[in-house]
Amino acid sequence: MKKMLTVIVDGRDYPCYPTMGACVRFHDITGKEVAEIKGWQTSLQCIYLYCCVKSACEREKKAFPYECPEFCDNIPLEQLYAWLEASAEEVSEEEAEKKSLSESANS
Repeated sequence: MKKMLTVIVDGRDYPCYPTMGACVRFHDITGKEVAEIKGWQTSLQCIYLYCCVKSACEREKKAFPYECPEFCDNIPLEQLYAWLEASAEEVSEEEAEKKSLSESANS
């Protein structure tokens, strides 16, 4: 199960997790697919972070008063990197779990 991450903007916690809505928002803003983000492309990662927070807030009916540029102005680079690292750890855990399930099924 995915961990729910939070992002702090102006001292307030907001939920943050990927959804299909986040992918659509990212495409609408950038014209790119999330899968096109390569490595640590900071500006695209920050936009995707915004999309994940905006979409999670919409899903949870939590007010989120920021548009993308304003959000990016209020996210310290360290917080973006922390989110990227936490997201990468979650992907690694999911891949390990899938591999374990696959190996169990083949035994």
